[in-house]
Amino acid sequence: MNLNQLRSLPADHIDLIMTSAISFGVISAPPGTPRPQQVVTAMAQRLGTGLFLRNQLVEPGGYRYRSVEGPLDVRDVMKACHAAQFAYRDTRLWVGSNEQRVVDAVAKAAAMRIPGYELSPWVWTRPTEEAIGYAPAGSWWPADLDGVERIADLEDLAARWTTARVVIVTPAALPELPELLARPRLYVIVEPELAVDTIKRSNSHRPPIDSVLVWPEAAQWLREELLI
Repeated sequence: MNLNQLRSLPADHIDLIMTSAISFGVISAPPGTPRPQQVVTAMAQRLGTGLFLRNQLVEPGGYRYRSVEGPLDVRDVMKACHAAQFAYRDTRLWVGSNEQRVVDAVAKAAAMRIPGYELSPWVWTRPTEEAIGYAPAGSWWPADLDGVERIADLEDLAARWTTARVVIVTPAALPELPELLARPRLYVIVEPELAVDTIKRSNSHRPPIDSVLVWPEAAQWLREELLI
């Protein structure tokens, strides 16, 4: 990264932080406030201006808040906040300022909205095994999926459900999973011809599915991302 880029964060960058502050409820109008949208827009304008004026090179046109349209990608929001925290850390009266509090709060709110965050346990313990897989006896399972122990017994899967870092199942296993608790890093591995149907089923499946992996195209990703 070119650190000179952080000398002056553009208005779009600040707009993203301010729009997220409104969307995530970091800044809001008190209950019963007439025209609350106008109030929060004015707050975003004031706080955004405070950030903008901390730039080392201030554009002559000043800052005018413009809401970011469309869905917010929490990864973009987190990175924008981290950049602001770095860029403004040495500016006058940054620590304890309203601007710092809002940027820090937006970063925290974005982190809590990362997909899968709500499934991770509040109290973490080391997994007792890296990756396990489940496919009912007699059903398809990739012959060359190395590093993943295949389980064919549902009771064995249930006993190890929370102790493995990664669980991989097949489409044939999905009807047998609803009684199990939601957990992070649960993947479905599927042959190409079943991918579309499995993706549709997984969108509303309980427990939630992190991703559908098409085999063998997903082999490299599994090795690199899941370290198996």
